[in-house]
Amino acid sequence: MVGFSLPDAAQSTLQASMGSRPVTRLAQQQPDPLNGDHQLQELLRLAAALEAKGDTAQFVRLWQQILVIREKQLGPEHLDIATSLNKLALLYRAEGRYGQAEPLYRRSLAIREKLLGPGHPDTATILNNLGRLLENQGRFGEAEFYYKRTLAIYENVLGPWHASTAIILNNLAALYDSQGRKTEAERLYIRSIAIKERVLGPDHHSTASSLNNLAALYQLQGRYREAEPLQRRDLAISEKVLGPEHPSTATSLNNLAQLYRAQGRYEEAVAISRRTLSIREKVLGSDHLSTALSLNNLAELYRIQGRYGEAEPLYQRSLAIYGRRLGPEHPDTAGRLNNLALLYFQMAKAPAAEPLVQRLNHTQANWLRRELPLQPRELRRSLIDEQPDASALAFALHHQSPTAATLALETRLNRQGLLAEIERRQALLKGSSPETRQLAEEVAGIDRQLSSMSLSQAQREPLRQQRQQLEAQLYRLLPALKIDPVTNAQVAAALRAAAPQGLLLEFQKYGPWRKGAKGQGEWGPPRYLALLLRPDGTIRAIRLGEAAPIDAAVAEAVAASADPKRQAEAPERLAVVSKLVLAPLQRELTGVRELFVSPDGELNRLPFAALPVAGPKDGGIADGPITADGKTLGDAVALRLLTTGRDLLRLQQPAKAGAAPVLIANPDFNAASRSAKGGASTSAAAASTAAGDAGQTVLRAGQQRSSGVRGLTAWQPLGGTEQEARQLAPLLGGGAVISGPAATAAVVLAQRAPRILHIATHGFFLADQAPINGTAAPATPNREDPLQRSGLVFAGANRPEANPNDDGYLTAAEATAMDLEGTELVTLSACETGLGGVRSGEGVYGLQRSLAVAGARSTLLSLWKVDDGLTATFMERYYNKLKAGQGRADALRDTQAEFRNNKNSTYNDIRVWGAFQLSGDWQALPKW
Repeated sequence: MVGFSLPDAAQSTLQASMGSRPVTRLAQQQPDPLNGDHQLQELLRLAAALEAKGDTAQFVRLWQQILVIREKQLGPEHLDIATSLNKLALLYRAEGRYGQAEPLYRRSLAIREKLLGPGHPDTATILNNLGRLLENQGRFGEAEFYYKRTLAIYENVLGPWHASTAIILNNLAALYDSQGRKTEAERLYIRSIAIKERVLGPDHHSTASSLNNLAALYQLQGRYREAEPLQRRDLAISEKVLGPEHPSTATSLNNLAQLYRAQGRYEEAVAISRRTLSIREKVLGSDHLSTALSLNNLAELYRIQGRYGEAEPLYQRSLAIYGRRLGPEHPDTAGRLNNLALLYFQMAKAPAAEPLVQRLNHTQANWLRRELPLQPRELRRSLIDEQPDASALAFALHHQSPTAATLALETRLNRQGLLAEIERRQALLKGSSPETRQLAEEVAGIDRQLSSMSLSQAQREPLRQQRQQLEAQLYRLLPALKIDPVTNAQVAAALRAAAPQGLLLEFQKYGPWRKGAKGQGEWGPPRYLALLLRPDGTIRAIRLGEAAPIDAAVAEAVAASADPKRQAEAPERLAVVSKLVLAPLQRELTGVRELFVSPDGELNRLPFAALPVAGPKDGGIADGPITADGKTLGDAVALRLLTTGRDLLRLQQPAKAGAAPVLIANPDFNAASRSAKGGASTSAAAASTAAGDAGQTVLRAGQQRSSGVRGLTAWQPLGGTEQEARQLAPLLGGGAVISGPAATAAVVLAQRAPRILHIATHGFFLADQAPINGTAAPATPNREDPLQRSGLVFAGANRPEANPNDDGYLTAAEATAMDLEGTELVTLSACETGLGGVRSGEGVYGLQRSLAVAGARSTLLSLWKVDDGLTATFMERYYNKLKAGQGRADALRDTQAEFRNNKNSTYNDIRVWGAFQLSGDWQALPKW
């Protein structure tokens, strides 16, 4: 991970002025209250001289004295006090003393807001400075808020073509760049350059700084031909205007060296990097952050060239400076930890890498838990992608050092499903105040606008941006989330309480780090790792081999299981998967009675209960040969599927009591009723009232539609699902049945935490399409959020244009906003509802994830298409077992066994009984 230098004009000017001038007697004097005015004037004259020449420590002491005198003369709330506070805070920030700078900036801001007003340009200056400070600390979510306030003031008061407007545009663009929001950053950089060229001139050093930033952005995107002329122009301006040894010139040289590195021009890059380091050590000092960045970048070049002995001390010096100046948990410090750890990986020095990887994971996890909740949901993944992949290093470390299993498991337990957990907790907080409720409604209102299938892409983009802004504001106002890290010991204790003879099995897809061509490091082909945790805290890690053959075997097994024409080959295909995935674990699984499984990668699509295993007929797994006609994993153990083993802690807590059960079935796909207030049809409103909705039909979330939905064929009626719902209603204690034209997406969204929510209809998942004829463009416009490409089909879906408020589709994206806190079980008696986009570390982005985010404790979904009549019979048997008091997972196991052992081939095909999979709370439902 290399580092780019983003120039800060005010800071660079200040740093350039700091020489080694001795402290004067006047600057050493203590304030004299009897002679304050004369002394102040002398100090101010000295400050003016020091701004052109002097050292940082002397400059800071000088302004500390000026502030004390001014407070005695003017009182605590004078504009001159605000100016002094701002000046001293700027000095602290230049030194990296961020904790001391922040309260000064905030006090200065409060004074200016009170005396000048919140919309004054001088107030905006402090807002910008505070934003810069927060960005320096890695507090990106807070920094964005202050930058946007600054931009709004400058544009309103000074105008869109003012130099100050250009500077804040540059700052905001740099922040977006750090967050992975490259398109937004590029747009702001270009606008900033245009203003600076027009107002300041094409050869101004501030213009050069924005050219530098845009060039760095292009370089990270691999757009080298666009980056190089900008970088050279920036360097030429800096050398001409500021001189060959100015800090801004060093910044330009640094980024030119990184451009050469990216192009493989290593010797040229090394020469320029050495010159950059020399300038920074001479002008800024050996302990400056910019110097530390140059040390890191030169070390990176040495590592790439295999010059490990020269790289190691430079990395170590750089890390030490970052740790001292920014603290151990700053994201930039994490970047330096990452680089030194990778060097040790390449040197095959795993013992030296292990403490660094452990620190890196701790540091990054804390930072992500703080920053991710402040970002709009769709931007959180970009923020993660911009950081070094600490978890990947933890798993790769195990590949080099088997003793690192403890770190690998703890990393998995804390990172798997983190985004989903943040969303779930924030969903509970949206009603915490009138302001947050209003913002949540505004977000939902934009969602409803986005629901129109006739809306063009050009119309959608500004709405999406507005949604992001409102969402960021909403998350900033929510009470702060406290997501504590979990330890292996805590999860082991929860496992011990839930299942003394149980075992937690966490699968992890990872890439090993290996030496590549010419000694350069690279990530190897992905592999699977099995991490096992026993109730006594014992941890084992077993490598399963490369992912490609495992993923291919899973795809073949699922395809054969789902195809009525391939049922005969399904057991053999599943046996192939078992030999790859379970056979290496059989010795560890022997004697296990309850198996908790958290899948990863393509294993999320696997019907685990159907996998053949070796073992005695009376249950359990033995260490022996696996055959296609052997018993299944579902027979051998009590199987429980979880998103993450961390859920064992959450599911120990009792659930909130839910409302009456609701069953929705047999929607009229050809219905075209107009919406009443809030978007629900008249018949839907009545049904919603019957379901315990108290007549409130306002949509809880808007229609977020995949453009690919347009290509779906006409949906056929599902008459068997109505019979299914009518049969199940008495078992559920007389739950409301909603069907026909009343079974709309709006009604589903309006439900308020029914104890059981049973939905019987069509489901869909639109996979990403391959590009056309080798081009970059996909065959259909499906390359978007997978939550918008999976969902359920309801009334009116065959006539989506007939109702502007409800087109008949409920996507997984919409389902995240449902109120299911108190819902014990959601059953989607529909086709392919368990499908979605697989993302390592987060599971399947589909309906199961969305329903869990909305609050459902468990979900029962299907992995492939099943006949609606057979599904109705399956569900009736399943609910009868739940009614009798069986646990949710055990009832599913027994229902599957009942079908599998049926002599009628219509029932015992794996495509019928193997399709259904329960995830989440496995325990018995509360009595109803």
